[in-house]
Amino acid sequence: VGLVFENSTTLRVGLEEIKERFEVVNIRNYYNTCLANLLCQRYVEVLVVLAGGGLEEPFVAELRLEEAAFYEARLSSAGHLNDIKKGFRTMYEKSGIDGDSVEYLATYALQLPKVTHSLTIFRRHLARRFGSTVVAWRKAFGNRPTVNFQKFVEVCRSLNNRDHIVEHWLELDPTLSGCVSLFDLDAEAVILLAKINMRFRALVPEGENQDAETIFRH
Repeated sequence: VGLVFENSTTLRVGLEEIKERFEVVNIRNYYNTCLANLLCQRYVEVLVVLAGGGLEEPFVAELRLEEAAFYEARLSSAGHLNDIKKGFRTMYEKSGIDGDSVEYLATYALQLPKVTHSLTIFRRHLARRFGSTVVAWRKAFGNRPTVNFQKFVEVCRSLNNRDHIVEHWLELDPTLSGCVSLFDLDAEAVILLAKINMRFRALVPEGENQDAETIFRH
């Protein structure tokens, strides 16, 4: 649900009223520089619990609080955004890739918050300390599929990186899932590992006793 306000002052008043009237699950401020994306969108996202009024069971609704100036700018740029998505669709459909998926990924990439300088420094610190972010994940984070906030805090404190723990976590977990993976920490490293794995699989002749997965692990 989108709510448009004349300016930041009325938006703030509206936010306070929502907090008084509803059970608020989470508030995410996209005016914050750590959440800024390539589209330069500015708004406040509020998750509230709706119950009663004929509803069979409670559910969480997303409210988007936006200033009129940013709302109008978003509408006026929608055509250009569609052109960009169609351009990517045309480019990749020739390779047999689903066009709708391409448009979705293009939108996702444009709306994804830019990596902050502090998170970049944190990744570099992990790479210097352990040799790479992948080795850091294996040794410091326990090589688990995902880690929770408590484990993330423990690792950050062990590295004497205490100043931006919450900021790093929010940036790595934009969907509020409560956990992060190696892909969240360093997507490029995971993609590179996947390509190497595929290469190893291609090198193993059919009928060999030792499969590609075993070779890759060693």
